[in-house]
Amino acid sequence: MNQDISLEQKELDIAKEQILKLSTQVKRLTKTESELYDAQEMLDKQIKIYSELYELGKRLSLTYDLQNILDSAVHFVLYELDFERCLVFVYDDENLEFKLNSFDGYYESFESDSLENFVLPLNDKFVQTIVNSSSNIIYKSYMQNSLFENFASKVFLDEYIIYILGNKTKLLGLMVVGNSKQNSEYQTRIEEQSYFIVGLNNLVSQITNAINNVYFYNELEKEKEILEDEVADAVVINREKDKQLYEQSKMASMGDMIGNIAHQWRQPLSAITATASSVKLSNELGILETNDITHHMDTITNKANHLSETINTFRDFIKEKKELKDIVLQDRIDNSINIVEATLKDNHIRIINEINYDEPINLTVVVGELPQVLINILNNSKDIMCEKDIVDRWVKIGIYKTDLEVTITIEDNGGGIPSKVIDHIFEPYFTTKHQSQGTGLGLHMSQKIIRESLNGKLYVKNTENGAKFFIELPLNTK
Repeated sequence: MNQDISLEQKELDIAKEQILKLSTQVKRLTKTESELYDAQEMLDKQIKIYSELYELGKRLSLTYDLQNILDSAVHFVLYELDFERCLVFVYDDENLEFKLNSFDGYYESFESDSLENFVLPLNDKFVQTIVNSSSNIIYKSYMQNSLFENFASKVFLDEYIIYILGNKTKLLGLMVVGNSKQNSEYQTRIEEQSYFIVGLNNLVSQITNAINNVYFYNELEKEKEILEDEVADAVVINREKDKQLYEQSKMASMGDMIGNIAHQWRQPLSAITATASSVKLSNELGILETNDITHHMDTITNKANHLSETINTFRDFIKEKKELKDIVLQDRIDNSINIVEATLKDNHIRIINEINYDEPINLTVVVGELPQVLINILNNSKDIMCEKDIVDRWVKIGIYKTDLEVTITIEDNGGGIPSKVIDHIFEPYFTTKHQSQGTGLGLHMSQKIIRESLNGKLYVKNTENGAKFFIELPLNTK
């Protein structure tokens, strides 16, 4: 009997021992589970913070509004990291001071009023300590540091961490994060090893980059404005130069025009003078008959009418308004030839006209300008052939057309343009003529007209005979 009781007691003791071990293991598991739960909760918070930081970084990278960047940083500190108060100072390199630019949190009204227009001079001892520090600085109320304590009282904080934005060589600002004494127990505490501090470090890095981007963008904008002003000034100067070039070219053209008028009038005037002299002499000799008078008067009238037509031709060329107009290209070329025809003939230059008149080419162009170009080129050909004393001089004019454009060609047998100058003949003031004969503006203005007014091309090539100019005009010119 006693043996049975002893056996039962022994089994009971073993069972109690096992229960105690199980209870200890359960407690350990419960504690581990709680620690795992806490770790998971902390990890979730960290992931949330880093996720929010990532999204914030993307937003900051897309804005160049400094105030928006600073306000976003303050908002993140308060509502994502759960600190009570945040202040951001911006460095003013002109006045060498940090100005409070953005702050928020649980402030009494008198505290907010006190912080308005708060400034920290760069030479302040506290500021110099921060600037010369190699990392962020943490202050808590139990620390014996009058310098940090004095700043804490000014910004109404019992504990804080302060960061320099930028670095000693390039100061951008300061960020202060902390809590007041009365509310610190409800907020994230300032602890060196806290993962919230890691989040703050990342935030500071993002803000610094964003501010740098803003300043870089602002510098680019300033440079852009300077360049735009310089371009605008250059445009004004160039316009004035263009006006001067145009006026000089116009005066040169007027000189050529007067020469053309003189050539056009010389033969009719000579005929009128000869006829009038003949009538006068016949009358003095008493041999003037009535029929002769009628014949001679008809001759004079015809020549006078020719002079009148010449005046109309030149007047139309000079006074024609610079406006878009539908034209027949062949007619415009003929008008230009008529103006210089007498001049060319007086200089023994044949006009070889290879224009096809069976198929009229219709264009919409700025009238008055194409004839100016044609006359400039024809006058140049005349001058070159006369200067070189070419025998059997000629100028050949032709047109050929494609689906997209029409090309006018003017070729002479003046021997061509020297290779060393052919690339420069369209430059302003460049001329191979004597200074008294040419201004160097005719071909420059001609190319300017073709390019800018007629949306075409003007270029020249040497042929076996001489120079050949090409004027390409789009058929859809509007």
